[in-house]
Order: sequence, then C-alpha cells, then structure tokens
Amino acid sequence: MATDAENIATIKTNTLTKLAALSDPATAYITYVENGKKMNWVEYQKFLQEQVAWCDQQLAATEPFEIITYGVPGRPGYYP
Repeated sequence: MATDAENIATIKTNTLTKLAALSDPATAYITYVENGKKMNWVEYQKFLQEQVAWCDQQLAATEPFEIITYGVPGRPGYYP
C-alpha cells in the first residue's frame, strides 16, 4: 500500500503530464472539464499549476526538519 507522500507524488506527476500535454498545440482544446467544472485553456492551466503547488506544499510538509533555538542571555541554561 502506497504512503500519502507516494500518492501525492503520483498526483503531481500526473498533473505535470497534463500540463505538458496542454502546451502541445496539436492536442490543445479550447475548453476543458475537470471535476465537473468547465474551464477555458487559461483557467485550466492555472488550475493545474495550483494543483502542482499544493502537491509541493504537502510533500514539503512530510520532509524532516530542524528547529534551531538559542538561549537568552542572563537566563539559566544560556551558554554563549
């Protein structure tokens, strides 16, 4: 079973494939339908770009991170 991160990465890959196909004049259409909503080319491109940005945000949230903290001078536990 795939993890959430793997599923989001798959969504991102599929969306980038749609964006690449959208830029091909041979396969471009005037209107597109996604989730029952009819959009023109520009709206559809923006929708796909927002979906990629959402995927990037979700994938970044799954990455390990560090928080660097420093003590305050004059407080117990402060070591310059």
